[in-house]
Amino acid sequence: LEVPGASALELTFPRVELTEGYRLRVTHDAAGELPVMKPCAPSNDGGVQHTVEFGKYLFATLDDIDPQSREKGQQEGWLRVPAGWELVPGEGDDVRDIIAKHYWATDVIIVGSGDGFHTLCFEHGSKAGQTFGKDKLSSRGSDSAAEYQPNRVSGRILIRRLRADLVNRSPALPLVPEELAPGE
Repeated sequence: LEVPGASALELTFPRVELTEGYRLRVTHDAAGELPVMKPCAPSNDGGVQHTVEFGKYLFATLDDIDPQSREKGQQEGWLRVPAGWELVPGEGDDVRDIIAKHYWATDVIIVGSGDGFHTLCFEHGSKAGQTFGKDKLSSRGSDSAAEYQPNRVSGRILIRRLRADLVNRSPALPLVPEELAPGE
């Protein structure tokens, strides 16, 4: 896709509706330049069933809520991070993007740094991706026995894991863009 006189093209997808259980895959064309989004069938990934793929990670809430659900709620009680998953470490544009593009069935998503961010559920998405506040994550225990819950906020906690196709990949090998069928 070329736009005469433009050095870059930005594609914005403010709202993407997917069928229950499906995920949206964000990748690039064979040249590694054009963003490509496609829905992926539901999967069961270590007990986590509701994921969103973005870049090299799968994202989910600690309480495994459908990211497209608009029915507001919150994580109830203390939960452990499933094996193979981790708390999303902190702020970054990609973290804000993944939070801002989904409803997550809550107003606020909390990351491992304790920062909270507004989702599409908050005020009809008018502040999606904007910072809600700091120190919104409570923890107890240590290492593999650690448990987490939102701290004084009605929200959910964001976790991530490497995509399955990258887990055992040698770090010395370059990432190869996915083969896409025509029109994808």
